[in-house]
Amino acid sequence: MVNESIDDIRRQISQVGVEIARTDELLERRGHLVEEARAAGMTYREVALLLGMTETGLRKTQKAFRARATQFEARAS
Repeated sequence: MVNESIDDIRRQISQVGVEIARTDELLERRGHLVEEARAAGMTYREVALLLGMTETGLRKTQKAFRARATQFEARAS
C-alpha cells in the first residue's frame, strides 16, 4: 500500500465512503424493520435471532435508533 499512487488512494477512499453510506442505509432500514416487527408482536429475542444478534445488542441498537429518530424529528420541526 505504501507504493500506491495518489489516484489509487483516492479511489479506495471513495469506495470506502460508498460502503459507509450503504452501511448507514442498512442500519436505518434495520431500525425501521425492528420497530415494525415489535409493533406486529414479535419479541426482541425472535428479531435478534433472525438478525444474528444478541437480544441485549438489539435493544441497545434500537435505543440508539430511537434517539436518532427523535433528534431528527426535533430538527425537522
